[in-house]
Amino acid sequence: MMKIYCITDINGNKYIGKTIDTLRHRLQQHICHKKCNHGCSSKFLDLDNSTIELLETCNECDAKYREQYWKDNTIC
Repeated sequence: MMKIYCITDINGNKYIGKTIDTLRHRLQQHICHKKCNHGCSSKFLDLDNSTIELLETCNECDAKYREQYWKDNTIC
């Protein structure tokens, strides 16, 4: 199952994404990518002071659609 998640930093900035990994592991990947200067829009978040939450699970075929739904309906 695919997980749609939201990372929220201490300033209220949000990032919506999808993963098959655990949420904890995915957050650690975002933190590592930011330190390595990889191009991801989560780099604009204060990832050292953030939380990650599960928004929903879905099958892989619907993941892109469901991720976009959450992006369209969440103030990011």
